[in-house]
Amino acid sequence: MRTIERTGDFIGTTISGMTGRGSIRHNNRSFTAANVDRSRTGQNVTFCNEDLKQVYHEIFDEALAAYNAKKKKTRDKIPDYYEHIRQSKQEKLFHEAIFQIGNLNDCGCGSPGGERAAAALKEFAESFQERNPHLRVFNMVLHMDEATPHLHVDFVPVATEQSRGLSTRVSMKQALKQQGFESLGRKQTEWKAWMEREKASLAEIAQAHEFEIVSLGGGRPHMDLPEYRAAAQRLEAVQEQVTAAEQDMAVLEQQKKALGKTVRRLQAAESVRVDLDAIRPEKTLTGAVKGVTVEQIKELKAAAIRGAAAEQEVRELKAENKQLHSRLPSMKEKLKEAQERQELISENRDLRQQVAYLEDSLDSERNFSSRLLEGVGAVLDFLDRHLPEQFRPLVERARELLPVPEFQKLERVSGSMSDIRSRLAALRDSGSSAWLEVVYTGDDLEGSLRQQVETAVAGSGLRVLKIRNARLLDSQPSLDDTGRNLEELSETEVFSRCLAARKIEGAQADLLMRLYGEILTAMHETDSNAE
Repeated sequence: MRTIERTGDFIGTTISGMTGRGSIRHNNRSFTAANVDRSRTGQNVTFCNEDLKQVYHEIFDEALAAYNAKKKKTRDKIPDYYEHIRQSKQEKLFHEAIFQIGNLNDCGCGSPGGERAAAALKEFAESFQERNPHLRVFNMVLHMDEATPHLHVDFVPVATEQSRGLSTRVSMKQALKQQGFESLGRKQTEWKAWMEREKASLAEIAQAHEFEIVSLGGGRPHMDLPEYRAAAQRLEAVQEQVTAAEQDMAVLEQQKKALGKTVRRLQAAESVRVDLDAIRPEKTLTGAVKGVTVEQIKELKAAAIRGAAAEQEVRELKAENKQLHSRLPSMKEKLKEAQERQELISENRDLRQQVAYLEDSLDSERNFSSRLLEGVGAVLDFLDRHLPEQFRPLVERARELLPVPEFQKLERVSGSMSDIRSRLAALRDSGSSAWLEVVYTGDDLEGSLRQQVETAVAGSGLRVLKIRNARLLDSQPSLDDTGRNLEELSETEVFSRCLAARKIEGAQADLLMRLYGEILTAMHETDSNAE
């Protein structure tokens, strides 16, 4: 085994296992987050990368056919099991687990510890499917281009020989149960029991790679940054108290050594005590003492002196011992507190790992949402440029319905063109990097609204997500005479009624409906892939 290295106030290496968010595009580097070193992406190891839909067909088609054959009514049959689970509120299409050895301090990428951690994780990955026959792995990647080596495992939980629904179906609870993991309540679910087993397996492999494993770290995938900062502040106070306890222990150790020396001195004095049995004095008729030599008298005097000194020292030792005993309960309490605080230190290290993962996931979500909004905005810009004038209100309506991300500061700028320019100038001067929703409500517009807004924010940190012309929306014709509003109509119904309102028929209407359908299909496929 290797020598244990001290990292701050923490000794040894931990094993971490946590629930992942299941971003396949991030795992496979379809896009690159800010914390990824692209120069090292080639070092990543992909163990498997299969199409999830194809995996579903491979696993469930036979059971699906048998299930549908028993159903007489078409509405009771399941046309596509993948879509059935995707829309389910009970089960997920797949699950993700993330495993890691150590942290940036002892197992950073590029360090000797990182290389050993990567080797251990490879061995763990290669044996994962054998240990988990009911967890069908379709994507597994070892990342070597971030701070520390870590393994993403994406799998479908497969329960077999089921009496309800499909005989082979998606069920995490039943899949883990078939692997021998039972729920013992909220504190010990099937997932937690399984995760502890996996971390123990990884710890055994890590030990074979010369790691000294001191604890099996946990995971808090939903811990956010404010919670982490609060935990870090508590940790600083705990570390100060641990230091004070260690100082008290050092003082006690010195006192213990001093007592040992005193005991040794008393034992030495005892070994040289006068042999009183050898002294046999006799009294003469005159009252004098005979039978005692001068040397024996000297020894008696020396012994008396040593005895008096020893007696005084014993009294002092008893008083000191009493004082130490009185302090013993408080010291035991301090030691107990120190142990608890050491556990907090270990927990805090795990929290740091979770924060790093959260920041990574947040960057991924931001990147995906931003690109998705940009893509939809580009489609709307294209339609705005190429569709006839009478369709511009429909495009503006689509811009209004675009979602705005909630993880970035949003500024809504509205009013006349003069008001909009003034507000944008103020935001630029303040150095703001907000995402903008611009709504034009005035009557002073000359030229392109979008071009004027983009010119106003050019060269700044501001980012325009939505631009709406409320004047155009107000002039939008009625699409439905039945009293239903837009929210009650489907996308195709809204577009079809718009064509009818504008009296566009025949081949031109068919062409526009086809193009609109292709746009909807592309948007829906993007949403599906995001899952």
